[in-house]
Amino acid sequence: MQSWKDCRNLLCVRADNIGDVVMSGPAMRALKDSFRCKITLLTSRAASVVVPHLPEVDNAIVCDAPWVKQYSAATASELDTLIDELKAHQFDGAIIFSVYSQSTLPAALLLYMAHIPKRLAYARENPYLLLTDWVPDQEPYSKIVHQVSRALALVASIGAHTRCEELKLQVAALLRGRKSSWGKS
Repeated sequence: MQSWKDCRNLLCVRADNIGDVVMSGPAMRALKDSFRCKITLLTSRAASVVVPHLPEVDNAIVCDAPWVKQYSAATASELDTLIDELKAHQFDGAIIFSVYSQSTLPAALLLYMAHIPKRLAYARENPYLLLTDWVPDQEPYSKIVHQVSRALALVASIGAHTRCEELKLQVAALLRGRKSSWGKS
């Protein structure tokens, strides 16, 4: 595969909290808008509850990664099973979203072991073969940017853009028809 534009089956990794996953939404939208791809999100059990409300996400894989602060984390044998699951999906590429205080290299190693051919993330140090595409992380040394802007800049580095950079959540049809009693006496 020569280009990210050829990727039709992408894995996005955001293994931490609900708010972090929501703030990655515009970047995932940029991937969908630019590449017309299917997006699977690898995320934590805690954040998985928001996945049905993210219009950009087609599928989710849930794992409490040991490199992210969790109440409980996957064991080594569960990570072996996860690697097998990732291999079975035959992803064309993977993008690791993070905040500047997180290392992306543990997730990059997981993706490398799953034989995902294209891997993108921010990194402070040279990731060598763990990432096929990387953006040197300038935060927090020379600047600090909002997570939405950070994620959008990451995917822009591979040619993914969107006109709609807003956060979006879909409200379930059942909730749309319900009347609220808030603010009524």
